[in-house]
Parts: sequence; structure tokens; C-alpha cells
Amino acid sequence: MKKIFQFLALLVCCSIFFACKKDYPELDFKLPEATKSGDNTIGFVKNNKVWVNYGQYCAGLFYCPENLDWTARRMEAPDSAEFGLWVHAYKFIREKENVKTKESFMMSKVYINGLGEYIIDRNNSGQRDLAELQDDLATKRYVDNAQRVPFKINITKLDTVNQIMSGNFSGVLYNEKNVLDSVVIESGRFDFKMSSY
Repeated sequence: MKKIFQFLALLVCCSIFFACKKDYPELDFKLPEATKSGDNTIGFVKNNKVWVNYGQYCAGLFYCPENLDWTARRMEAPDSAEFGLWVHAYKFIREKENVKTKESFMMSKVYINGLGEYIIDRNNSGQRDLAELQDDLATKRYVDNAQRVPFKINITKLDTVNQIMSGNFSGVLYNEKNVLDSVVIESGRFDFKMSSY
């Protein structure tokens, strides 16, 4: 009986050891559809890999923010003809006890006054227009730089009756400490319900 117990204990230990060494495959993220119905989605391709908000990161016991926070609304007053868009999305992937990915993407554009293309330029907007990607594990922050390659946002739907703002975006973000290090953002798309002023 003692030998059976020892054998079972050894079998359990081996199972636990090999389970801990198991490699998990890459998650297969897909871009959200390029909808125009207020689905509250965002996604893009970053250096040829799909990036979407995913997971949840908790800082402390009581602060676990959602992985997507946005505001799309009129700028100054309920009857203003100008709109603004602010987006903050997170991607957080944990494997076993290790954090594999901890990134955040921010995009902001003020004074949108209709459909069409807008350039994000933090230097000429008092830092109110911006696009940036922060990689917390690599301690890198990539930011827009309109003097090199402009980061563009294209508003394809601005529906004030149904309160929907949709569009696409693309550009290059540069490491704020080394402009030779950059990330290419392609096929970006968003579809948000607008909030009241």
C-alpha cells in the first residue's frame, strides 16, 4: 500500500511539473469588423500582428479598469458643430503566473467637424491630439510624430441622430527616446457610441 501511495505521489508531482512547463500557443486575435453601428470596438495591425483590447489588469485590490475606455462627443456645448474622440485601450495577457503582454494604446483627436481625414499632431495641438502605444514590459513609449510620418484618422460616420462615430486610422509611432525604433499601425478601425455632452 505504501508503494502505491508513493507511486501516485510521484505521478502527481510529474504531472504538475510537466503542466507547468507547457507552452501556450499564441492567441489568435482577429480585427473587429469595420462596422458603423456603434459597436464600441477598436483594433489595428501593429507590425503585422493584430492588436485588440484584451484581458484585465488590476492595480491593487479595488482598481481593475475595463480594457477599453472612450469618449466621443461634442466639444464645447450640446449644439456645437465640433466633436472630439478620446480612446484608451489595454491589452493584457498572462500565462500561468507571468505577464506576457501589458500594452496600452491611446488616441485623441479634438475639433472634428465632419467626415474626412484628420492628422494627429501633438506638437501643434498643445498635446490634445495624440496617438501613442505604451509597452510596459519593454518600458517603451511610442508616440506620433507628424514631422516624420503623419498619423491619420479618417472619420467615416458621424451620426448625431443615432449618436455613432466610426472611422479608421493608420500611421507610424516612434519610440520617444529613439526615433529609429518605431511601430507601424495599419488597418486601424473604431466604431463607438457617442456620449451626451
